[in-house]
Amino acid sequence: MEEKKKTNVVAIIGFIIAIISILTFGFPSIIALVLSIIGLAIAKKYSNPLKGLAIAGLIISIVSFLIFWVFVIIALNSPSVSLDNSSPSPVEANLKDVKVIDFSQMSEDEIDSWCSENNLTCLYDREYSEEIPADGFISQSTEAGTVVKENTKITITYSLGHKKTPEEIAEEEKAAFKGSCQGYSYDEISRNPENYKGKPAVFRGKVAQVLESSYSSSIDLRVDVTEGSYGWWEDTIYVSYTLPEGSSRILEDDIITIYGTLDGLYSYTAVLGNTITLPKLDAKYIEY
Repeated sequence: MEEKKKTNVVAIIGFIIAIISILTFGFPSIIALVLSIIGLAIAKKYSNPLKGLAIAGLIISIVSFLIFWVFVIIALNSPSVSLDNSSPSPVEANLKDVKVIDFSQMSEDEIDSWCSENNLTCLYDREYSEEIPADGFISQSTEAGTVVKENTKITITYSLGHKKTPEEIAEEEKAAFKGSCQGYSYDEISRNPENYKGKPAVFRGKVAQVLESSYSSSIDLRVDVTEGSYGWWEDTIYVSYTLPEGSSRILEDDIITIYGTLDGLYSYTAVLGNTITLPKLDAKYIEY
């Protein structure tokens, strides 16, 4: 008798939940389905008279389960609700209309003043252009004559001019450095070398000796920088230089123009064992 009561309870609960699930679009149908299956199994085992109730609960729970998934499929395939509202918000409705003007002939100060008066945000951008020279007007993000609301952002684009190639940049750097170099007499840099250390300098002279490296493009030169009578050169400086890739070799007796930075004095031991001290120049460019 206790087993029959137990079976009755399971079948009844399964049936009740099945009824609830059909009323709630199948949400608890899986629970009703499980309980109805258990109730049916127990009813068969003990020949319980509530077998029909268990079967009814099973059928209702299956139907409600199918209804649940139908609603799920419909929900997943229905178009999403658009949140876009074409009508202006109360704040936007209170903003004034502003007719954008042509900025092409105006300075940045004039544009800033006009944008401030009309409650617009004006931003600036710059980009390279092969057609429009540097600082020239290229475009505005909102065309002249367009009506916009206050607080609208407008970007005005100006030209950076031609984008220089690496070769053009290198030539400009070379010209700038050469322009900064000053000529000094040999006596000046020899007598007070520390006073001129780090200064850009230019010398023209005749190569007396070339010392080449076997493992790099670095070379050391002894160059006479004072031209005397009858083509005789004297007053030697020590020059360190790195030959650019593809450059021709520098040979003894070449007449060269050196642009570089003075570096005090340099001492080395000669072939005869004596120490020789010369003004030193770290060359950046050599023309020959």
